[in-house]
Amino acid sequence: MNAEVIIKTFRNGESVSTRDVPELALEDFLQAIVELTGQHWHICSYFGVVDQEGVALWCILSGSNMRLGAISSWTEDSLPSITSVCPEAHLFEREIAEQCLVRPEGHPWFKPLRYQKPLCDGVGFWSETDGGGLIPAVTDFY
Repeated sequence: MNAEVIIKTFRNGESVSTRDVPELALEDFLQAIVELTGQHWHICSYFGVVDQEGVALWCILSGSNMRLGAISSWTEDSLPSITSVCPEAHLFEREIAEQCLVRPEGHPWFKPLRYQKPLCDGVGFWSETDGGGLIPAVTDFY
């Protein structure tokens, strides 16, 4: 797969309609992130947006010559972690789990990041009561 073909590229300072950003199947989305970071792109932002039917995943990457790129995908409750092959995704995956209640399966260091209430209803992954917000620094330490 040529990842650059499936990413919406634009220049710094330009706006892009969300309709113009390619929505990929989850596996293709994650593979594109891994491939692009291997081609000297860097993750600027990787986040989830909660909807009634699941979570929209968005990744914004930066390339050379002030180029930016955007791709999106969709998931309901989990996604395969890419942190072991793309360390840049580490904190972003933890934040997606904490805010959107989407578990990054196989994440090598899965723990809370910001200790805040999720953006959607439900119980999180770290305790019976974290749906109301985690208590900072009250967690298992590694």
